[in-house]
Amino acid sequence: MLRLGIDTTSEACSVALDTGSEILQHYRHAPRKHGELLLPWTDQLLAQAGVSRHQLEAVCVSCGPGSFTSLRLGFSVALGIAFALDIPVYPVSSLQLLAMRPFKQGAEYIVAALDARMSEVYIASYSNELGMFPKLLNKEQLIAPANYQLPIVGTRKIPQWHAVGNGFSAEQSALTELLAGQLGRLEAAIWPQAQDLFILSEQVLPVTADQAELAYLRNQVVQT
Repeated sequence: MLRLGIDTTSEACSVALDTGSEILQHYRHAPRKHGELLLPWTDQLLAQAGVSRHQLEAVCVSCGPGSFTSLRLGFSVALGIAFALDIPVYPVSSLQLLAMRPFKQGAEYIVAALDARMSEVYIASYSNELGMFPKLLNKEQLIAPANYQLPIVGTRKIPQWHAVGNGFSAEQSALTELLAGQLGRLEAAIWPQAQDLFILSEQVLPVTADQAELAYLRNQVVQT
């Protein structure tokens, strides 16, 4: 299946193409440049693979939570392509997408956090139990960093969590200080990548372009 993947969750922008035999990707940390990159990168990847946009069979996209402006931009582009071609959309959690980075490194327990502004973070915890993708251990939350608690997991030893995402540098690194004794590794400057959408799309049901929705986790949206 020829699938396009788009992620604009955060300051990074990435577009990926799954040809069935290989995965191609453009990725860059490019704050406020998403609109300039998405469509040119899409055309470049299609040209590199020797296929046309009309041959696409599905679009996979991060659906939030994340930075409102950039997230909405990538989501709108994905839905526009899906609507024009009448192909399904696979919406994937942005936090789970972020958790894929340490997951592929073999991390057993992962906590992923994104800066939500307004003195809050988007955060969720995952385990590596399933082998194919990170398993959500608690619900995705929008919370003040000082109020977050890691879930209790069934292990005989105190787990060492692999922390990832810029939520750990938000609010003077309040989340990092709170969880310091439980973190085995911290990578605050790691961003989601579109190439991981294809793995995670296997666990979600496809929807039509007019059914897809963003997950903001807050009623009051901040322009970021």
